[in-house]
Parts: sequence; C-alpha cells; structure tokens
Amino acid sequence: MADRDGNTPLIMAAQFGFAEALRLLVSRSASVDLANKAQETALLLASQEGFSEVVTILLENGSKAVNKAAADGRTALIVAARFGYAEVCSLLLDHGADRNARVSGACYIR
Repeated sequence: MADRDGNTPLIMAAQFGFAEALRLLVSRSASVDLANKAQETALLLASQEGFSEVVTILLENGSKAVNKAAADGRTALIVAARFGYAEVCSLLLDHGADRNARVSGACYIR
C-alpha cells in the first residue's frame, strides 16, 4: 500500500533511515526498486540523506536502481555527491553507479 505520492512503506523506511524496519520489509519480500510518483526510489532517497546502512541493505538485497533517475533527473550518486556523503558515494560506485551522470534541465535539490 502506498500513500498519495506513491511512497510505499519500504520507500518511507529508507527515506527516514529506519534500517530495522527496512530489513523487516525486505524479509517479507517488499520490492526494493519501486519508485514513487516522482520516480524516486528508496535507494535515491536514502542516498540523499546519507544513510549508508540503508543504502547497503538495499544494494545487498538486489537493488538495481543505482542509475535510475527521478523525474527531475537526480540519481542516487548525484544527490549523495551533492551533500558530501562520501561513504554512500563509494557504495554506489562499487555497485556500478555512473560517475558521468548529469542532471539535464532544471533540477530541485533541497
């Protein structure tokens, strides 16, 4: 079940850094790569907040969203780099993040 913006419980757990809740949801077969209406994945939102433990859980549980861009062009690596989260950047690069990714057009990054 998702909220009106398309955020699933797994997306919200990732966005707010709730690692234990995320582990529980993954153990109950929650999809790690669903996106909300803005095309933001759990991996992107966790990366944007610098939650390296959450990023690790998502990657270890098969997330393929490393290079998936949100509707506004942001990727997990772009937001992690923007806010200086070196550990998250390293994790993403180790899992195939495109180091040459670019945001095209206008992009809102808080």
